[in-house]
Amino acid sequence: MNMEDTTPLLNFYSLVIAFLSTIGNLLVCAAVGLNRKLRTVTNYFLVSLAVADICVGTIAIPCAILTDVGLPRHNLYLCLLMLSVLIMFTQSSIFSLLAVAVERYIAIFMPFRYRALMTRRNARW
Repeated sequence: MNMEDTTPLLNFYSLVIAFLSTIGNLLVCAAVGLNRKLRTVTNYFLVSLAVADICVGTIAIPCAILTDVGLPRHNLYLCLLMLSVLIMFTQSSIFSLLAVAVERYIAIFMPFRYRALMTRRNARW
């Protein structure tokens, strides 16, 4: 079995993962938006990560699948735009994950300065 035979199956699995990821991250955003007790600094960072992952699931993964199957044909600039969007959204997800890691690092290793450093204003920024 060569790679060309498995491409449609891999694209199908990618779409399933994108759909489930989008639904799960929408639930995270809804939970934080609807429950005031969940509106903490840590959860602001997690919602930021969820929004970035929603963008990956709804825009970046379909763009990756389209370029994988060879679309758009004969339009180099549209192809470059789609690949740029793919990279931008995946990088935003990675940077949001980095922000969560830094916030947790500060909470663990600087617990007495955490409240002064991680205010809601700083988290929104």
